[in-house]
Amino acid sequence: MIGFILIIFLAGFIFIAYLKKSNDSSNNKSNGTISSNTSNYDNNRTQLNHASNTQKTKEIPSTAKKVNFAVKGTSYRSQADINAARNVRVGDELTLIHEAYNDYDSFAMMVLTSDGHHIGYVEKKYSMCFFAYKDKIYKCIVSKVTNDDVPFIYANAFLPFDARVPDDDLNVQKMTSKEGQYIGNGVTVKITTERSLAHETNPDLELAEKLKYSEPEKAVEIFLSCAANESGLYSLHQACFCYRKMKAYDKEKELIQQIIAVCKDEGKEEYIPEYESRLKSVEYYINKQNEKGELDKAYSLQKEGKYKEALDLYLFYFNKDKFVLNLTDRIIQCYRKLNDKSNETRMLEYALKNKLSESNKLKYEKRLEKLKQEQ
Repeated sequence: MIGFILIIFLAGFIFIAYLKKSNDSSNNKSNGTISSNTSNYDNNRTQLNHASNTQKTKEIPSTAKKVNFAVKGTSYRSQADINAARNVRVGDELTLIHEAYNDYDSFAMMVLTSDGHHIGYVEKKYSMCFFAYKDKIYKCIVSKVTNDDVPFIYANAFLPFDARVPDDDLNVQKMTSKEGQYIGNGVTVKITTERSLAHETNPDLELAEKLKYSEPEKAVEIFLSCAANESGLYSLHQACFCYRKMKAYDKEKELIQQIIAVCKDEGKEEYIPEYESRLKSVEYYINKQNEKGELDKAYSLQKEGKYKEALDLYLFYFNKDKFVLNLTDRIIQCYRKLNDKSNETRMLEYALKNKLSESNKLKYEKRLEKLKQEQ
């Protein structure tokens, strides 16, 4: 009897253990499912947040600076790209990407459609600007498309509100710096705007600017090197300054003519009067430099006893309406050496009609009196 009771008790114990194990297994499975669902939910929520953040970066702030530009070079693209350009509509979004290995403009910005067709380039006027802000352009949206066989496309690029662009201060006539120092006319203001952009793309400019007064020969090499990698005029403008400092007027003239040609090609007509004025100035200095060289040559001939050759050069630069004592005195000396008393007398009388120091006046009067006595 006792054995039978023990058997029943043992069977009951085993049944209860089995029920407990089954319950634990069921709970674990349920918890695993819930954990998995929770993990998936978290992942989905993270992706949604990322997508939301990405969308926010494409929004155009109300303070954004809008820059309208023309898409250039469409007619030189492949037929497939031209066909894609024909399908572009106002309001379409374009993508701007820097083309690192462009032979004509190191800042060239490619214009791509939403499906990746390369339909042209940002016009060169804005290429350096867009390159400087290439990671900060909010959007680029088509603003106008013509009906031509190869369409002309215009677009608006939206940049940060404080972006510096070539069109800044176009109508400004006069301006002062924060310290109250006078900067100059509208052309100078635009050059200052380009200076900011140039500095962002050419770090060496800071060194060149420090050297341009003390070592213009070194500075001009840096400026010209920077100009080769810059679509703006700032470095060329500064190179002109260095050449003037070096009195390398021929090189300055050549560079100014190059700048004027660039202005015409890029539609920067507002710069041209300023540089034409500079051109007249440098041509004056070239003439004066040439004149000095010829007069130095004449003086060397005079010291060699070649008075006739020296006199011919002196007279070529002699202007009776503009009295120059040194030149007049040398002409008088040559006439004396050539024993041309009539012309020496004429030049002495001419000299005495002009303002002279007391010593020169006495010298010329004494010589003139002697010549008259000899006649």
